[in-house]
Amino acid sequence: MNDDGRDGVEPGVLVAIGLNLTLDRTLRLPHLGPGHVLRATDVAVTAGGKALNVCRAARTLGAECALVGPFAGELGRFALGLIAAEGIPCHHVAVEGEVRGTTVVLESDGRATVINEPGPELSAVAWHALRTAIAGAIGHGRFVAVSGSAPPGTPADADGQIIGIVRAASGFVAVDANGERLLAAAAAGADLVSPNLAEAESALGTARGAEATDAAGDDHDEIVERATRAAAALVAAGARSAMVSAGPHGVAWMGSQASGFVGAPSVGVVNPIGAGDTLLGATLVALAAGLALADAVRQGVAYAAASVAHPVAGCADPVMVAGLRAIVGPA
Repeated sequence: MNDDGRDGVEPGVLVAIGLNLTLDRTLRLPHLGPGHVLRATDVAVTAGGKALNVCRAARTLGAECALVGPFAGELGRFALGLIAAEGIPCHHVAVEGEVRGTTVVLESDGRATVINEPGPELSAVAWHALRTAIAGAIGHGRFVAVSGSAPPGTPADADGQIIGIVRAASGFVAVDANGERLLAAAAAGADLVSPNLAEAESALGTARGAEATDAAGDDHDEIVERATRAAAALVAAGARSAMVSAGPHGVAWMGSQASGFVGAPSVGVVNPIGAGDTLLGATLVALAAGLALADAVRQGVAYAAASVAHPVAGCADPVMVAGLRAIVGPA
């Protein structure tokens, strides 16, 4: 039995649900200077979204993974082509409008600026079709990640509905969301919630202000205490287990029977986008293989650290993942 009280589950397909997928345009600059004309040194266009990064982590680790989500317009079809080229199966629902875009600006000092567009509105008809696609994709006993933002028009109880669908299929469902969605997912009994520290504290009403959005420069012991407290609060709110990521400090986790903190190994940062997504993806792959939550989080932390050293969000060098896994400290 795992640390969260659930029996081990046979390996199977991981399904990642993204309600608001995107086309990422990643630009590299020596320095971002607002109000000036700037010239990028490099530009990359990729399909994006937190759920897709979950799939990238799973595939890198050799696990089967499928993506589910709405795709709008010509840009949506273009994004589907990019996803197919990566070899990731996608259960897609056509919706009106155009898929949103995300602009990522990476500076030479490692700072990242992200501009997210809102995404096309999701109609009641589209939501019904998406629910049908989700039910068809998850099959029986799958590990499911609901990851990322929700577009306009998404029902307020969308995550609760998805949790119900997965629960009816005897699956395991993890939710990576923020704000009221995070608390609603916990209250609905998600098997795992996976916010970062800023998201958790903001949702719980314990954020201390702007400084809480970036844990990188804060005192390590204080960060460990805050993340551990947030994980405990989310479990108290109804989640069966929680992990709260605190950037370069590591990840606090809590199940029904045990808890801990896994320190993150230090790596050279190339692209920090998607680290939290890959943490979730790699952790779910380990849980699907029958590992206890403590060991699954260690695998997640190792993959997330390796992912920030890779130029493409969600991807990592498997050799580096294995090397970091060997040095990740006890949970």
